[in-house]
Amino acid sequence: MLAISSGADLQVCAGPPGPASGDWPSWADDYSEKPPKIERWLRQPGSFTSADAAVYQGSGINAFALGDAAADYPEGLRFFAEWNGFIAAYPGWLLRIGGAGDFGRAHKARKIGVMPTMQDSTHFRGPDDVDTFFSLGQRISQLTYNFNNRIGIGFLERRDGGLSVFGLPMVKRIEEVGMGVDVSHCGDQTTLDALEAATKPVIFTHATCRALIPAHLRAKTGEAIRKMAKTGGVMGVSFIRFMVRDREPVTIEHVLDQFDLRAETRRRGAPRGGQRPGRSGQREPDWRRVPAVEPAEFRTLRISLGRRRADRGGWPGPSEADVPI
Repeated sequence: MLAISSGADLQVCAGPPGPASGDWPSWADDYSEKPPKIERWLRQPGSFTSADAAVYQGSGINAFALGDAAADYPEGLRFFAEWNGFIAAYPGWLLRIGGAGDFGRAHKARKIGVMPTMQDSTHFRGPDDVDTFFSLGQRISQLTYNFNNRIGIGFLERRDGGLSVFGLPMVKRIEEVGMGVDVSHCGDQTTLDALEAATKPVIFTHATCRALIPAHLRAKTGEAIRKMAKTGGVMGVSFIRFMVRDREPVTIEHVLDQFDLRAETRRRGAPRGGQRPGRSGQREPDWRRVPAVEPAEFRTLRISLGRRRADRGGWPGPSEADVPI
């Protein structure tokens, strides 16, 4: 099971979901700690304790992708230096995920798998930098975050000009070194251009289906999901509430609807309607105030997925059930 974080903080949100009234549980205020736990862990030797490790070992999640971003090349170097140092300092608890086999090794050894990834590619000055960061452990690079960079356009920009001239050789080099091309936050045209340029699988590490939330441009269109599937890529379903459903309540059943539609879209094509909604004043959400589905509910989700699959005679093939959440 792969958990894609929306930021650098590896902290798992543990505990019951908060009430709809807006009264936030204590775990939702972890960001208010000064300094944040993750800063202490990265910069204060010995600050990551057995109690901290136990939270992750007992979460039901085998590996975490970091999902941070660096503003430039030097910041990217520092990010990987800090994380590589942190992982190396606790070999009894942590294992860097550098290849597919490491997931099984982490699970067998009951270690916490950590995959250094980026939710933007602004730290790449050119194709040669892809090689540098791959050697430092980066295995996934999202082409853009929410706004534009030299490679392409994020989903919050007013206009999406698609993958840039600079972006084409960047995609090629990312593929050549064996790093995953992620387009989860890219705008529609940039997503389609990347899929068209791809010669290897492209991934949506954390996304949902536009057909179920037509006004949300962070969700992917049926066209994009079908083309992603043709590259051999996978789509992880995001558990952020407003990306699952456009109104409350948001339950595990609504998450399952996203899984079902994703699988159906890959097999038969997207349902009609809702594929090209207009932009309706969309703005950057306050990520710190948006509770996600908590790890305590993962086991229930897996059981529910199994029941749905059994009830429907199984999904089209093994790749459809291989859901990296």
